[in-house]
This record gives sequence, C-alpha cells and structure tokens, in this order.
Amino acid sequence: KSITEVDSVFSSFIKLFRTGLFFSLLLSVFLALPSQTLFAQATGSITGTVRGPDNNILAGATVAISNPSSITLEGGLTVLVSGMSYSTTSAADGTYTLSGVPAGSYRVQASASGCATQFYDHSYDYFTAPTVTVASGGTTSGINFDLVAGGTITGTILGPGGTPAADASVHASNTMYSPFLIGGIYNADNGTYTITGLPAGTYYIGASGSGLARKYYNDVSSYNYA
Repeated sequence: KSITEVDSVFSSFIKLFRTGLFFSLLLSVFLALPSQTLFAQATGSITGTVRGPDNNILAGATVAISNPSSITLEGGLTVLVSGMSYSTTSAADGTYTLSGVPAGSYRVQASASGCATQFYDHSYDYFTAPTVTVASGGTTSGINFDLVAGGTITGTILGPGGTPAADASVHASNTMYSPFLIGGIYNADNGTYTITGLPAGTYYIGASGSGLARKYYNDVSSYNYA
C-alpha cells in the first residue's frame, strides 16, 4: 500500500479510539460471544447424609468444603492460608448437596449445634483427614457424617484490676500451630466464656481483649509454655 493509504487507515483508527467507538466495538464483540465460552468452568457436586448421636437424622447441619493453600515459614512451620470455600445445610431428611464445586480435591467437614465438628471419614484433624475428589460434570456421593456429642470448655477472661476484659475473644485449638480455631462465646458483663462443639481431646486455649496482649491458659503469653 502507498504511504497515503497507510496514513488514512491509521487516522481512521485514531479517530475511532478518540471517540470511544473502538471500545464500543470491542464490547459488542465481547457480549456477542456465548457465555459458556467466556465463563465456562469445570464443576461437579458432592452429596451425602448427616446423622447425629444415636444415629439420628440431623437437619440444618452445616456442611462445608475448602482447599486452602499451605505455605512453609522460616523454621519449617507449615500453615494454611484461606482459599475458596463452599457450604450448605442438610435438609429435613439429613441429606445435603454441594453443587457448582470446581473440579479438584477437598476436605469436607460437618458441624451442628451440640455436636463436635467432624471432617469426612470420622476425622477431627484437618491435616490427616482424607480428601474428596470432585470430577467435572460428576457427582461424588456417599460423603456421609456421623456426628458425636461435643464437649464444652468454660472459663473467665479478666483484664487489669480483675474486671471483665472488654471486647474479648477466645478460641481453642488441638495442636500448637493449628490454623483451625474453634471460637467461643464471650459475655462481657461478667467475663465468662463458653466454647462448645469440641471433640474429645486436649486443647490450647487463647484469649485476647481490646488493648490487651494475647494470653493462653494458664496465664502464659506463648503457646510454647501453654
């Protein structure tokens, strides 16, 4: 092409760009594409039944999955950082369905009032719980739970002068570096707390309050001495 023709084409392009017609054209092409092409994602589902103590059907139990990423810190400590998660509740007959789950492997857990939170296959430890695989377009069935009654820990959180700590929070974890903490309910009026839904075992209890350093039972400032 001649220099004049090239200049003409270039000028036309610049004119479209300046007037915004260029972007309008791109948007029109984008919207014309099938949504399946733009946002397609391979997903599947997980199904199962939740039962409680005495093999009773549990309606309204929460079933959740997550696939957090693990990172190794200096010193070799491995911790988990949050990833995508999905949850649902069990129906009147105890069944549940987690749908639209991206294909992959997950740890599945179930929880209900008065029961100990449990990972699939009767596990209470995230790191040792088996993973459940979700295939594209498939249904992974038979992921059932038999929850048991959970234990309870109670105590008091006091601040300077022996008065109830303001805006306090408390949690229990069953290993020193567990990234999964079981939170408790705190009563600021009298400083008491209650942590429920605990599987049988031993726990580290940590608490903190507004403007106060975190402490662990029994009046120590580090997990290493709790």
